Amino acid sequence: MSKDVRAMYEDLLKGMNAVGTERSDVIGPFSAFMHETETNGPLDAKTKELIAISISVYCRCEYCIIYHVNGAFQKGATREEILDAAVTAMVYGGGPTMAYISATLMPCLDAFDPNK
Repeated sequence: MSKDVRAMYEDLLKGMNAVGTERSDVIGPFSAFMHETETNGPLDAKTKELIAISISVYCRCEYCIIYHVNGAFQKGATREEILDAAVTAMVYGGGPTMAYISATLMPCLDAFDPNK
C-alpha cells in the first residue's frame, strides 16, 4: 500500500502549527533556528536539504523525509540528486534505511517532483 505523502505533509504542517500555538516559547525559537540553518551559507540551501534527506532516511523519520524531499525539490534539487543523497545513507544505515527509502522516499519523489 502506497503512502499518501501529500496528506502526511499537510498533517505535519497542521501539527507543527498546533504545537506552535500551544508552545510558541519553544516552537518559535526552534523554527527560527531551522530557518537559519536551511538558508544559504558556506553550503547552499539545496545541499543542506540533500544532507537533511540523508540524515532523515538514516534516522528513519518518515515526516522528516517527506518534509525534506519537498524542500529539496523547492530548492532546485533533481530526482537523481535526492535519490543519490538517500542511498548514500544506506552505507551507514543498511537495510532499515533502504526500507525507508523504498516505502517513504520513493513515493515522495513521485508526489513532489515538479517534472512529473
